[in-house]
Amino acid sequence: MTDGPARALLVIDVQREYVDGALPIAWPPLSVSLPNIESAVAAAHDAGVPVVLVRHVDAEDSPVFAAGSRGAELHETVAAADHDLLLEKDTVSCFGTPRLAAWLEERRGSGRDLCFVLGGPSGTTVPADEALSFGAPTLPFQLARVVLLEQLYRAHKILAREPYHY
Repeated sequence: MTDGPARALLVIDVQREYVDGALPIAWPPLSVSLPNIESAVAAAHDAGVPVVLVRHVDAEDSPVFAAGSRGAELHETVAAADHDLLLEKDTVSCFGTPRLAAWLEERRGSGRDLCFVLGGPSGTTVPADEALSFGAPTLPFQLARVVLLEQLYRAHKILAREPYHY
């Protein structure tokens, strides 16, 4: 048992990319969500609850969250807020869609065909140029297909610079 705080407020990815960048959030409306985030951060700070800001930063040539880009910057709602720690992460998830989008764009530009093979709980023995993972959990085959399709759809939206969230 430690004497430190038993809780913290994690504020994840409140960045320009989601406000006026390639991935604008449409729902809930930013006019509602940003003030709510600001209030939560202020309330946590006032209550002595540690505030941890987490921002996603990808490679400089990434289509979204590129290091040094406006999209990778924290939104002013949290950028100037009192916080105890700022963490940077370089993956969205185990199956990071911005990287998948860049990979798909590279393949599309080279004219190479694509084939996705979903493996079993131990993977697959089919030879491949690349292997993608949905993470550690084993998913039912039907759900893995839906997750793959959703990630491909999201990658397409990133490449088209269209909103993903509605």
